Amino acid sequence: MHDVKFSPTEEIVLNLIYTDMKFIYNLIQDIEKQKFSNLTISLLPYMALVYKEAYKWCDKNKKLRKDLPKLPSEIEAYYEHYREYNKLLKEPISIINEKYNAEFHNAKDNSFNKSKFLKYLGIYNIYGVGTFNNDLVKLSPIYNTIYFSVIIPEFSWDNLEQIGEDFFKLSYHLGCFFRLFLDPHLDRLSDNVENTKIEDYDFGAHTPPFHKVYIDEFLIFDLLCRCNFVVIGLNNYTNIFETTKLRFTYNLYFYICETIDKVNDYYNTDFTINSKYKDEELRNAFMHYGIWKIVKDKVNPLDSFGGMTNIRLGIDWNNLLNFTISEIKLFSIQLDNYLSNNKLTHSYNLHNIKSN
Repeated sequence: MHDVKFSPTEEIVLNLIYTDMKFIYNLIQDIEKQKFSNLTISLLPYMALVYKEAYKWCDKNKKLRKDLPKLPSEIEAYYEHYREYNKLLKEPISIINEKYNAEFHNAKDNSFNKSKFLKYLGIYNIYGVGTFNNDLVKLSPIYNTIYFSVIIPEFSWDNLEQIGEDFFKLSYHLGCFFRLFLDPHLDRLSDNVENTKIEDYDFGAHTPPFHKVYIDEFLIFDLLCRCNFVVIGLNNYTNIFETTKLRFTYNLYFYICETIDKVNDYYNTDFTINSKYKDEELRNAFMHYGIWKIVKDKVNPLDSFGGMTNIRLGIDWNNLLNFTISEIKLFSIQLDNYLSNNKLTHSYNLHNIKSN
């Protein structure tokens, strides 16, 4: 690939793809090193997004097409499935709540099956919550296992072994593609998680706030987890890979702006977000590596995005990153306050910490 000549716009896209892959690669390596297995599941939609869009872009480029590994249809379907979960609240909220409700009670029933005695005592786990904390952030929820069981295709508590095999296949084909861009030794960074701790907690019949019965407000908590995963988890995990952070953060910002009225109508709330930089054409260019559609012949080779944020919105891309992070944090505070005001705040303590 190094002896092929690319246009200035192609060079920018290739650098973005390389950085995205380097971010995912190092994060996966650190997750494995620290045994943060649940974090991998939260990362699946983002892995799928990078894989699918980078593969499609390379496949359209005749200079790269011949070097691409073949992608089995089964794996392609999995990645397409996970990629769609980057679109926040794509379905009606009532439908999403039905799915969450079903998985909530499936998890409860699975716990029932383990011990009739524990069922009698009301001692069983229904769902888990992962928290992130480092020197800057203390105990913020970044994922929950009800969301996991919704996004994993054909999830079943009796089928965990098959799910593990599917994850291995996804990782294998991801690695085959990423090797075109990455050197596993030169591109491996260290000490990304030195000051980071991810802790899992279990919640069940006797641990508030949701106890034995699912209520629609769980989705508010899930939104909080998904916001925190991006702006706290991914953005604080390392202090580099800023272009990748912007792609993921802007996408979340866009969909919050897109769906906030739907959330307010359903829950009779008044959540707000500053949508001044919401732009569908820019979001599409970010997600599909479609830089040329905006910059055309005005590409700035010194700008990591070719100058497209300046052309489209009149703002430097790093300032746009700071803006979107700030707005999502403010939105997350509103979600957190709503849960607190409705006595739906989770308590993370030794009583419900998950034992390894």
